[in-house]
Amino acid sequence: MSQGGDGPMNAGDQTGGAWLDTMYRYYLFRRGFPVLIFPGVRRRSSLLAPGSSGPISRRRWVVRSKILEWTARSEDVSLRRLVAVPVDVGKSSAKLKACDFSGRTLLPPREFGLTRHGVADVVAQLQAVVPADVRLVRVGVEAAGHYHQPVIAPGVWPSGWEVVELNPAHVTAQRRVNGSRGVKTDDIDLDAIIDMLLAGHGAPVVCGDAALIELQAWVAHRRRRIEVRTATKNQLLGQLDRCFPGLSTALADVLGSKVGRLVATDFADPARLARLGEQRFRGYAARRDVRVSRAVAARLVATARDALPTPSAVVARHV
Repeated sequence: MSQGGDGPMNAGDQTGGAWLDTMYRYYLFRRGFPVLIFPGVRRRSSLLAPGSSGPISRRRWVVRSKILEWTARSEDVSLRRLVAVPVDVGKSSAKLKACDFSGRTLLPPREFGLTRHGVADVVAQLQAVVPADVRLVRVGVEAAGHYHQPVIAPGVWPSGWEVVELNPAHVTAQRRVNGSRGVKTDDIDLDAIIDMLLAGHGAPVVCGDAALIELQAWVAHRRRRIEVRTATKNQLLGQLDRCFPGLSTALADVLGSKVGRLVATDFADPARLARLGEQRFRGYAARRDVRVSRAVAARLVATARDALPTPSAVVARHV
């Protein structure tokens, strides 16, 4: 670009709102990221060449409200005064890097332990390389179950830095956009997180009060218990299908009814139920405080007599 007094300045030094906005939109458009994977961002018209007025400054983009808010904070600011810090978290360690919005690397990838000393050391390295006149530092942390929770806790990052949480599915989609389909490394993840930070994506980390944290813990506990119960139920139904094919057609809810649990416990072998017959089966169930109607007993016995034997039935009954 021309460096003359009347020509346009370099994007890293230019602070004019229209020119900065144009270059930033053009960068996102070349990367293809906002247009391809986020339905909340749609390009309505072609980007104008540098120096054009009007359409870019009037924002010919439909974006989410949080992106508009973030764009308002970074408007008319040099790209070198905006810093992105992507963080990829593992079980016991994490990796991060830092670069400004012009693409210049401030801190190469650094791996650190998820300990008080490890985090303090890497934050000190970041503060040493971040420009003194920095306007905004965006820290993006990819969600990783519960492993990333210590990294987004209050007081971990310096005051004034914006910490956002990124959806792992969105990071995976961004990796595909960058041409890394099927390849997952820490450095590739960091590059994908940087692209999302540059585009203004990420949910701000909000710390609730004690009541909200307790409610979230109980909800998560209940969800895990339900998942374990569902998985166990599906496993038992799979074993029953191997032992007693067709039982689920005779009873709507095998494990949810007394007669179904009785059959699953004592008559996993359909040949035994077929030999017992309807009346004897009803008497067997009555002695165990289970009432079985004639229609249900007839349906179960008929299903047992019509069941096809499977090679894995004997093993499934023992398991």
